[in-house]
Amino acid sequence: MNRVFLYPEEIASLRHDREIVLHDDLRPKHVREVLKAQVGDDIRIVAINSGLGEAKILHLDESSLRLCVSPIDQDKKQYLVDEIWVGACRPQTVKKIFEYATAMRVGRIRFFKAELSEKSYLTSKIFEPENQRHHLALGLAQSGIYFQLPQVTVSPYFPTQAPDSPAILCSTTGRQTLFTTKLEAAEVTLVFGPERGLTIEEEARFLKMGMTPVKVYPSILRIEVAVISALSQLHARRFFLA
Repeated sequence: MNRVFLYPEEIASLRHDREIVLHDDLRPKHVREVLKAQVGDDIRIVAINSGLGEAKILHLDESSLRLCVSPIDQDKKQYLVDEIWVGACRPQTVKKIFEYATAMRVGRIRFFKAELSEKSYLTSKIFEPENQRHHLALGLAQSGIYFQLPQVTVSPYFPTQAPDSPAILCSTTGRQTLFTTKLEAAEVTLVFGPERGLTIEEEARFLKMGMTPVKVYPSILRIEVAVISALSQLHARRFFLA
């Protein structure tokens, strides 16, 4: 974590002196062992859905952290909000996607049931609100610059309609790449199959929706690696190769 995260209800509970006490194992341990911070030090924080700021450590032990939070800077810069669709995959993979995609400023994440997805994946505990929010918060803390949680939807069905933004189907059969395909819209949707891939029929259904197939990498990647690779290529195209 490049910033210690504070949940919205924690920010709302700030006292008039702007002090707050956090009781958990993760954040005090991170401050002690990773940041190597001590009482009296200032640390960077991300107030989820509010902004970025700093806080002074007033007390620190193994299970609690007391902070005095400075006024939150509500960043007014506008960021592109891309979307990803992912075929239902293993909970461990979902955790990584939550964290990596949030750190890379994905605004919407949609998981859907594909033919080769295990049905039980969609009812995993990782999709319970608190578990989901925890891993998204870790992504924001890692990013260092973003503070808005993405919207997450989980569907037990295969999509029947195309997304609102132009869609890129990340497929091993694509002939174009994210650097060569025509892409004029500011925001896009990247679509990935589950760990066992999409069937030929499912790919055909996505193509019929108007999605553009691209090859992210010559070899077959793990889903979380494909997500990172595609988002990185999209970022490079926009900001370094434009």
